[in-house]
Amino acid sequence: MTKRTAIILTSGCSFTQYRWPTWANYLKAWSTKGRPHRVVNVGEAGIDNSIITYRMVDYLNGNMPIGRFELKYYPIHVKKVCVMWTGYERYCPQYKDIVTHTDIKYVGEHFHPNERLRNLAMCIDTINLLCQSKNIKCYSFFYYQLSDEEKKYLDHMTVGPWHINYTSLSRYRKNNQPVFGNDLHPTPLDQWIFARDIVAPTIGLHNKKRRFTPKFVHDHERLVRAGDIHPGLSDYVQSNKPAHITEHMDPFASDILNIHDEWYPKSAALQSTRSAVSDKHDPIKTNAEENWFNSIINRIRKF
Repeated sequence: MTKRTAIILTSGCSFTQYRWPTWANYLKAWSTKGRPHRVVNVGEAGIDNSIITYRMVDYLNGNMPIGRFELKYYPIHVKKVCVMWTGYERYCPQYKDIVTHTDIKYVGEHFHPNERLRNLAMCIDTINLLCQSKNIKCYSFFYYQLSDEEKKYLDHMTVGPWHINYTSLSRYRKNNQPVFGNDLHPTPLDQWIFARDIVAPTIGLHNKKRRFTPKFVHDHERLVRAGDIHPGLSDYVQSNKPAHITEHMDPFASDILNIHDEWYPKSAALQSTRSAVSDKHDPIKTNAEENWFNSIINRIRKF
């Protein structure tokens, strides 16, 4: 690859980055000698739309929290950004697991659907406006089917018009049979078909050889259907991830700003929170709140 090889930056949840190849990984099959490109996939299973956005913004701004950019992955070479947004009800605070998968009650008590949909609109605007400022083409896709009301809301609340394709991967897929017992993620063949029929034409990729499904995709499908995560599958997926991008990448990492652990207890925001919840006239309650505050500090130090 030369320095001038274009980069297609992709991000999303497990429908974009998973144990087997996804639509994002398969986009590299459209690279040609005349118009070469590589794919950089910063997606990760389980993340919400905010973290999906943080990862793209950090990459494009050269602020990846860990590691250094290898020259061939330098963000100045990004020409297209493709993002597959996850369910907008998903919320992933830094101190909890994926609450929409493990704690629906938490979301129901703390968030309103309109707030989460508004958050998605803000994420769409954030990445599109950044791409616009850098002369990068940006395209949005969805793994789930939005209702007409949700589409109308997003069209109204975003500052576009942006390139948004509402054809959902979950609706477009042909095979809904689970693999590995109960895994319902789209398998390689459905991922390829979505890349071929929806993503590639939308973002302007053309390669006559890709009109038909290649043998390697059928091989990927056969392995997954047989319950075999062959090393070749992992290699195909990981080849789109620069070495410094790992599943532990933290969009809130403080080390990029040379902020060290001793800073956290002195944080004005945390001190204000501590004052707001502490009651000096009630020793028992104060002790409980002190423990609560200390737990926050401990969680932050683990980042």
